[in-house]
Amino acid sequence: MCGNVLLGRFDAEKPFFTTGGSFWTNSTTDLLASTTEADRLTLTRNRCNGEGYESVALVPLRSGKEIIGLLQLNDKRPNRFTSDMIAKVERVAAGIAVVLAERQAKEALRVGEEKYRTLFEESLDGIVLIGADRSILEANPAACSVLGMTEGEIRAAGRDGLLAPGHRRAPYLAELERTGKTAGEVTLVRKDGTRLLAEFTAVALQRTAGPPEFFVAFRDITERTRAEESLRESEERFRRVITQTKAGYFLIDREGRFVHVNDAWLGIHGYDSAEEVVGRHFSLTQVEEDLSASQRIVETMLAGGSVPDGEFSHRCRDGSVGYHTFTLSPVVAEGAIVALEGFLIDTTERRQAQEALRESQRDLLEAQELAHIGNYVYDPVTRQLTWSEGIYRIWGLDPKHAALKDSVRELMHPEDYERLESAVLTALKHGTSYELEFCICRPDGAARTLITTGKPQLDATGKAVLLKGTHQDITEYRRIEEDYRTLFREMLDGFALHEIICDKQGNPVDYRFLAVNPAFERMTGLMGEGIVGRTVMEVLPGTERHWIETYGKVALTGAPAFFENYHAQLEKHFQVTAFRPAPNQFACIFADVTERTRAEEALRESGAKISGILDNIRVGVSLISPKMEILELNPLMRERFPGVDLGRLPICYRTFNDPPREAVCDYCPTIKTLQDGLVHEATTQTPVAGAVRNYRVVSSPICDASGEVTAAIEMVEDVTESLALEAQLLQSQKMESVGRLAGGVAHDFNNMLGVILGHAEMALEHTGPAEPLYADLTEIRKAAERSADLTRQLLAFARKQTVAPRVLDLNEAVAGMLKMLERLIGEDIELDWQPGTDLWSVRVDPSQVGQVLTNLCVNARDAIAGVGRVAIATRNSTLDTAYCAARVGVVPGEYVELTVSDNGRGMEKETIGRLFEPFFTTKGVGEGTGLGLATVYGIVKQNKGFIEVESELGEGSTFTIYLPRHTAMDEPVEMESAPVPAARGQETILLVEDEPAILKLTTRMLESRGYTVVAASTPGEAIRLAREHPGEIHLLMTDVVMPEMNGRDLAKNLLALYPQMRRLFMSGYSTEVIAHQGVLEEGTHFIQKPFSSQDVSIQVRLALDREE
Repeated sequence: MCGNVLLGRFDAEKPFFTTGGSFWTNSTTDLLASTTEADRLTLTRNRCNGEGYESVALVPLRSGKEIIGLLQLNDKRPNRFTSDMIAKVERVAAGIAVVLAERQAKEALRVGEEKYRTLFEESLDGIVLIGADRSILEANPAACSVLGMTEGEIRAAGRDGLLAPGHRRAPYLAELERTGKTAGEVTLVRKDGTRLLAEFTAVALQRTAGPPEFFVAFRDITERTRAEESLRESEERFRRVITQTKAGYFLIDREGRFVHVNDAWLGIHGYDSAEEVVGRHFSLTQVEEDLSASQRIVETMLAGGSVPDGEFSHRCRDGSVGYHTFTLSPVVAEGAIVALEGFLIDTTERRQAQEALRESQRDLLEAQELAHIGNYVYDPVTRQLTWSEGIYRIWGLDPKHAALKDSVRELMHPEDYERLESAVLTALKHGTSYELEFCICRPDGAARTLITTGKPQLDATGKAVLLKGTHQDITEYRRIEEDYRTLFREMLDGFALHEIICDKQGNPVDYRFLAVNPAFERMTGLMGEGIVGRTVMEVLPGTERHWIETYGKVALTGAPAFFENYHAQLEKHFQVTAFRPAPNQFACIFADVTERTRAEEALRESGAKISGILDNIRVGVSLISPKMEILELNPLMRERFPGVDLGRLPICYRTFNDPPREAVCDYCPTIKTLQDGLVHEATTQTPVAGAVRNYRVVSSPICDASGEVTAAIEMVEDVTESLALEAQLLQSQKMESVGRLAGGVAHDFNNMLGVILGHAEMALEHTGPAEPLYADLTEIRKAAERSADLTRQLLAFARKQTVAPRVLDLNEAVAGMLKMLERLIGEDIELDWQPGTDLWSVRVDPSQVGQVLTNLCVNARDAIAGVGRVAIATRNSTLDTAYCAARVGVVPGEYVELTVSDNGRGMEKETIGRLFEPFFTTKGVGEGTGLGLATVYGIVKQNKGFIEVESELGEGSTFTIYLPRHTAMDEPVEMESAPVPAARGQETILLVEDEPAILKLTTRMLESRGYTVVAASTPGEAIRLAREHPGEIHLLMTDVVMPEMNGRDLAKNLLALYPQMRRLFMSGYSTEVIAHQGVLEEGTHFIQKPFSSQDVSIQVRLALDREE
């Protein structure tokens, strides 16, 4: 077993196992296994177990209530401790704790004594230890030095001997007795009798027995107090200077923030109080252009450099800019620059005065230069003549080289020089001023007219000591005067100068003619020699009173007048400008505006007519200013935009759009017109009340007399409906063009397919099913039949499909197809048939009804994913003019509607726009030909109907077909007849076909059925063979379109030879020759290319057996 005494402070609040506060265990292994990590950290350290100790005891060492250590017992063997043993150990530990506590106290006392002695001896402050009886027990060296005494002298003087007489010590003693400490200032007396001011701190030292002693530390603050007083006085003086000076003072710290500013600084910068500035950066008052220079100056000063004084600008609180001179100095503390201070003097007014003076001097020089004036000084004593630059410029002389007196004599006319010399001598002799006009010829040869003035400067005796004056170049003035005289004579406007005549009360009653120009004479018929000097009432006694009153106001007040008026006696309208050239005079400029006035009257009448037109036309008219403000609207525009308040000058692009635009429209023709003065046109899309209207805007300029554009007139036509019709028309024309192309392609294609299909059938007739070629021939025939079906769809779209329409009940036709359509669309799709009641009859080929329904139902089926519904409905419908006006090619009337709708995926607008184009499909490759809806479109158009589509994505589609009502009362509804079975014959057939392969093939087909065939490749050959044929020709089977003549004309020629001859026409598509718009004429037999051998047999037999 081993033991340790662990000294140190321990937390007594941590739990131990015994009431005495001890912890012990006989098995650390079991303890660790039965506690948590937190418990182990709290109760014991697991390193005991780690070192192999099983029995561990920790007994506290207490000194009073404080645990100062632990007595630790360890044994590697388990079960070494009992409760009694631990109690004995605790008693032993109490004794150990007492010994340890005493030893620690002695050590602490020794260390404390050493520290105290060191502090006492080495302290720079004086320290004395005072007993309860006020005697001084100890004094340190610093106290001896301050007081100029030895320690013995200090002890002999005692506390009261060191204090200056009259010192109030009672407050300090009371506080010391009450609190055990005090501090303050006292006045002490040195050995030499001088006094010193000391600050002290006193602390009572409690003894274990007896009264307390006092520890007093003090410091001589006499010099510091004097320095502080001097500093306060200096600061007060400085504060007064800073406060009272007119110079602005500022102090900024190293970060450039204002620490202090005086009132003068605030006034210079326009601030009310220092709180607005202190703490803010000096850039607050800097002008942007000077900020970087100011920053460099501050940085230089803070770095210990120097900068010269200068003048800078500053920014005032109100944003204005002022100017100041400044000085800047560093503020140094303990050898370091801690701040910058400076003074500035406001030079704004001085600078403004200097600038004003410079501006005044510039203005004077400019005025002299503009007025062609220069000044001179002549000294009669020295006879020195000094000219300004202006005079040199007037005379055309170089100031560096001109000899003035000689130059003046050389450039002046001799007589003028003599007059000038005489005027100068007279002015100097008599002290009088002069003004003289003369001419010079400058060195560059230019003649100039000058006017000179001179005024002598006299001394106290009245003697002229200087002569000052000016030279002014009045060449232009004299020229203007001459031009004025010329203008007066030649001007087109009348001019007259008058003198007003007033009565005794000063009221104008008449005026006198002083001068008139020739234009005035021409305008009025009044000649100058007959009216000058006379009054207007003498010349024109019928002059209205208002003329005199108006002119009197001008002459008496000087207020000019501009007016137009009619003079009844002269029977003319005048535009008059009147002004006062001199008191009691007035001058008038007259313009005869009689013709203009009459024209304006006519214009007003014309304007009234135009206004009536604008008010009633169905085109909007607006007047737009260059700022895009709406100045005027005609009634139609007000009707379209009722909320416009013209009084507020609304902006057009905001007013005419809903919601308003924030900028001019990109396409705006008006802004272009206002910019270039040309006519511009554009069609715009304008949002109005949730919809979009299309307007055709033609903008024309309105210019003033100088040609400047002052406004623009907009002619605004609502073309929304017409554009929609135009789009429909373009679509219709496009479909028509595609149809013609498709029809032409189908015609040629049918000829080739006819050859392929015919030869395949004939080959099959001679080939058994077991033969290898039979399957190939069958596939060729199938491919040809599918191709023929495509061409039939193309022909249906192109309306070139030859049909035989009949009067039908559309309900019966649809009902007969329902089972076929149900099989077509499948079991997952419901077919809903909704027949209309009392349905009107239509005239249409029944096969075409089947084609339409088949294609529409297939289209609906493909649009439905999974389970869905297809509805077919019919009803009667009457369309009025308003409905048809918005649809191209639709005429008002009675129609039968056939509607096919589905609840499939629907279509977007782009798809609807191309829906009926041939070969357009939204299906995948190989899933559709793109001809189904094109076929529907062609069939509907061929039957003079139209089709409409309504669809939205996710909402399904509805196709509505409108077929014209058949109104013939005598035609019963026809029922479809059964097909005629193929038959053979023995008749003679004249076959005419310009395509050799078709001719040859058809001949073989007919001969194989027992007919005698006369084959011809041209109409001419057919006529010749018919004439040469010895027997009867029972049937003419001819192509419709051939080079020499068409099939119908050929038939007419041959009927003269064979009146009983039947006729069968064949073609790749219908023509107007035998079918009007694809509808066969009554009694006409027709077979569509390509055809099979069976088709030929049936149609030939039908034609031969038809009763005439």
